[in-house]
Amino acid sequence: MKIFVRCPNWVGDIAMATPVFRTLRKNFPDAKIYAGIRPYGKGVLLGSPRIDEIVAMDDSANLDLFKLGMRIRKERFDIGILLTNSPRGLIPLLLGGVKKIYGWRRGLQKYFVHGPEPEFDGNGRIKAIPMTDYYMEICRHMELDIGDGEASHTELFTDPGDEMRVEKALASEGILDGDPILCMNPGARFGSSKCWPPEFFAKFAELASKEFPFKTVLVSGPGEEELAKKILSLCPVKIPHFGKFNLSELKSFIKRVSILLSNDTGPRHFATAFSVPTLVLLGPTDMAYTAYGLDVTRFLKLDLECAPCHLKSCPTEHRCMRMINPEMAVAELKKMLSESGFRKKLSFAPKGGVDQKVGGSA
Repeated sequence: MKIFVRCPNWVGDIAMATPVFRTLRKNFPDAKIYAGIRPYGKGVLLGSPRIDEIVAMDDSANLDLFKLGMRIRKERFDIGILLTNSPRGLIPLLLGGVKKIYGWRRGLQKYFVHGPEPEFDGNGRIKAIPMTDYYMEICRHMELDIGDGEASHTELFTDPGDEMRVEKALASEGILDGDPILCMNPGARFGSSKCWPPEFFAKFAELASKEFPFKTVLVSGPGEEELAKKILSLCPVKIPHFGKFNLSELKSFIKRVSILLSNDTGPRHFATAFSVPTLVLLGPTDMAYTAYGLDVTRFLKLDLECAPCHLKSCPTEHRCMRMINPEMAVAELKKMLSESGFRKKLSFAPKGGVDQKVGGSA
């Protein structure tokens, strides 16, 4: 049997879709499972034993859709699973003659796929649920064995070579094996609306250096060079910056940190997969879409009449993020570290324990 899974496009959504691959491998142990993914997201799934082949595909042009459809036809897939809701995801599977296609029955897609139908709220909008559950509902419709407590458990896999490169990069900044790390992740490919102001990250770093027994660092991705440069220029304390990791290496880096402060973006989902305690700064996003992994995740958000809006850029004053000040983030992290559940998940504890500066009982 051959199964083709059309992955989501956003990095965080790809991570939230990993329970689907675990479920497919559990139910079809001898099948060949292919993951169709846009090239920039390939690193998220590298190393997964649930997947036989990652198909890096570009379906941005109509000709690309046709070429992908012909490749799928050549492979003679038995099952196609759509984790997107766009016609661009569906068309190659139809062109490829996939025998049975599963996905959410919404929009034009509902006429061509087998799968669940969305629930609507009182305002006629599709009811928001965590994306982990959203993807797994397709598996439930297929009547697959999911397993107790596994439905929303995301998983990622790292490469030993990547881990070595990460340790070397950390050592070059004086951070050794066993040193606890508080990592700040300031970017968001989605748009500026999800981003905490650079000056807030800079102030947080100053406060964190006094309040927490961790080494505070900054991580950034491609296209975020100017953002990182601005934060570092505003920061009154010197902090290491790591900005050259690819996605595969970034998984190893996030796995290595002790605690993460992040906008609502891809690396926070890496942290959840590796059980790294994370404080998510949440503004324009509806928390209902990402409320999973709550044993390691906390959200810092405000109740405002304009949020959640899901706009890529704020047309007004960006209050949802600007009203969350650095002092609030420090206070929330202190609260997290006072909870035994979070403290036990710290993979790298400083000598003497976190009680040295933050108090609370282990």
